[in-house]
Amino acid sequence: MKLSSFLTFSAFGVSTILLRRKDPILGTIILTDRCNLHCKHCSVNNIVARDSPYEDIRREMEELYAMGIRILFFCGGETFLWRAGEKTLRDLVAEAKGILEYLSIPWVETEEETDYQAEARAAVDWLTENGIMQGNAEGDLMLDQPLTRRQFAVLEYRIAKLEGFV
Repeated sequence: MKLSSFLTFSAFGVSTILLRRKDPILGTIILTDRCNLHCKHCSVNNIVARDSPYEDIRREMEELYAMGIRILFFCGGETFLWRAGEKTLRDLVAEAKGILEYLSIPWVETEEETDYQAEARAAVDWLTENGIMQGNAEGDLMLDQPLTRRQFAVLEYRIAKLEGFV
């Protein structure tokens, strides 16, 4: 995530808490209910085995953006199965990146690094190199652990200090 996006989201979060705003920032679009798995707990896979049309999804992204949505999740059954003619998930991602600040797609770990994984690694590297993220006494950054409000406040403060706001 770009620093400017991080600061935008942080300002949104702080103003939401302090001013008790109820504006949305997170949205979800269900692309398909098709899935190649048959998980017993899942109640949404392969109900109608339908892919949402590309133009409908594009219009929905614009509508969500107009509502204030800046973080978008593509969901479904299995999002990577979505197709609309020649268009694939890659086309939707390119379209979404031109509209929204941040896009999340659940993925399965592969040997090849995805754009998101590369961006996450670059973000962690930058945050540690600039002393914003330091980890515990053993130097473990605990990247898979939840972030407390106190930790979030410290991160925000360090970024503000680095950018000359404090």
